[in-house]
Amino acid sequence: MGKLQLSGDDEKVPVEINLHVYNFTLPERVPFPIAVWTRNPKKGDMDYYRKIFAKFLKHGIDPITAGKACKIAGTDFKEFDKTIKFCLERNQQVFEVNKSNLKSLYEHLKEKDWLSKALVYTNQDEPTVQQFKNKNIPYYEKMKRLYPGLRVFAATEYHADLDKGCDIWLNDLSTAKGMEFAAKHKREATLWNYYCGIPIRVDYCSSRENQPLMLIERESIEQRLPFWIAWKYGVKGIFIYAGNCARPRKMPDSNYWQVNQEGKWPYCGVLNGDGFIMYPDCIPSIRMKVLRDGLEDYGYLMALKKVLPLIKDKKLRQRAEAILKVPAQIMVDPHYFNL
Repeated sequence: MGKLQLSGDDEKVPVEINLHVYNFTLPERVPFPIAVWTRNPKKGDMDYYRKIFAKFLKHGIDPITAGKACKIAGTDFKEFDKTIKFCLERNQQVFEVNKSNLKSLYEHLKEKDWLSKALVYTNQDEPTVQQFKNKNIPYYEKMKRLYPGLRVFAATEYHADLDKGCDIWLNDLSTAKGMEFAAKHKREATLWNYYCGIPIRVDYCSSRENQPLMLIERESIEQRLPFWIAWKYGVKGIFIYAGNCARPRKMPDSNYWQVNQEGKWPYCGVLNGDGFIMYPDCIPSIRMKVLRDGLEDYGYLMALKKVLPLIKDKKLRQRAEAILKVPAQIMVDPHYFNL
């Protein structure tokens, strides 16, 4: 307990401070992946690209393109190993790999003991019902047969036999039948939440305007709330489709990070900052800082759950249990929350 005195404009205000120090610390990296695709503005300059990777990782965000950034010729994995080792030393949790030359790369991943962190994207992005049945499921079966242990991830709304088409399901908050349905019907797939400007070929259960998004004009709480949503529904990761690389295809490189991004159907509308939580030259956005705060929230919830059995005081235990359930004062559901 102590006192502070704030002063300004010829006015002084005393403030009492009650500080309680708890005997725990968060790990250097909370074990919860936030994955993004990235782009190298200086093509071929891997030293510069690793600088971008390092900045993301400093904020607890996995630039999964690190696994695809290096061209692999035959069995020459020197540059690939250098980049992956660089990222793993900074606590990267997952990375994506190229589908080309996958046979030799797969064996190399096993040899380096990196297979558990490697992902490969499915063959049809955001599929329709028929596409999922005719493309995604056969592709998944092929991957499981040829490369056991290599996880397949996919952005899609819910489809029947979902876990026969992916290991990690990137689920948008507003599509299909909503979060409660997704949490109960993921089957054997690992549930992640997916944040992008405009998912395509989907049915909506609720307006996307009412869900948290990564846009500049949104309240900062909307970049922090996804971690409370993840905790409430048992979501094991977050995918933000682009960290520094979204742009209309015909836009010159000099302007590719501009705020107002407009495109043609279905990639249409003005999505301020969508696809850019970091700006050139490696400048983190406020949203990126808030994402790190949200990740730490998740870490605190993990720590609270761990010590819950040790709490003897009944009222304190009840308070902890209420927090772990994510009370309605914070969020009723992903489309009804407090700012």
